[in-house]
Amino acid sequence: MDFGMIRSLAQAPPSEGAWEELCAKLGGLQEPNEIGQVLGYLEGALRRWPRELRVVPKAWRRDLIGEGNAVMKVALRAELNQASDQVLERSVERGAAGMRHLERLTLSSHGGTASSIAALLSSEGLSGLEELELMRSRHPPRTYTRPPNTHEGWGGLGQAVRSHEALRRLEIRDTKIMSRRDYAALLDGPLGVESLTIESSKLEAVHLAAIAVQLESGLSELDLGGNTLEDEGWIELASRRLDGLRVLPVSYTHLRAHETGRN
Repeated sequence: MDFGMIRSLAQAPPSEGAWEELCAKLGGLQEPNEIGQVLGYLEGALRRWPRELRVVPKAWRRDLIGEGNAVMKVALRAELNQASDQVLERSVERGAAGMRHLERLTLSSHGGTASSIAALLSSEGLSGLEELELMRSRHPPRTYTRPPNTHEGWGGLGQAVRSHEALRRLEIRDTKIMSRRDYAALLDGPLGVESLTIESSKLEAVHLAAIAVQLESGLSELDLGGNTLEDEGWIELASRRLDGLRVLPVSYTHLRAHETGRN
């Protein structure tokens, strides 16, 4: 075991390159005693590293769906691209054991339905998950087909979010797949998160009544960027209690400035 190199990488200035090198070294460890020694050291050494850098490398992604491996606990974030219902179901069958260490999970170009995502979120292995992001890849493959979601599926995902004690942030980005009834099902009651992002996802002013329920339940951060809300949407929000709201970006929401003093 090259413990000196592992220690040198952990003490180096945090960077994507240093992280990839460190994970490559960890992936080569075999002996349980060596792994235990290294993980004991890294538990303290990596505390200064930004969480944004501590991402599951591509070489370990297959283990996310399986039983995982001992060294994966150093990574706090992961992205699964085009994970189908079948892939997510295999992880659910294993209790999402390979994801037990994660604080943040991103499902991009998610081939799985809202129902399968809800089942995954409810798995024992994700009980400590703090952030969930659903997004469409900006460059989906030509063979990508949109999953057949249902209003009930989105409602089930909303229930899974409400039942998840650790989850504090939900982000839905550029999905282009949710209808008015889908939003109503997902947002049917307070989600219990601190931060909610619905960005570039065909959200319109008619959906704002459901969003307002989240604001009145203690939501502190709300990002609706890239949606066509127009003035009536903001009027709907402004009519609600916003006592706890601390962050509200308004970029690309088609907010019009009213001109005064003209006939």
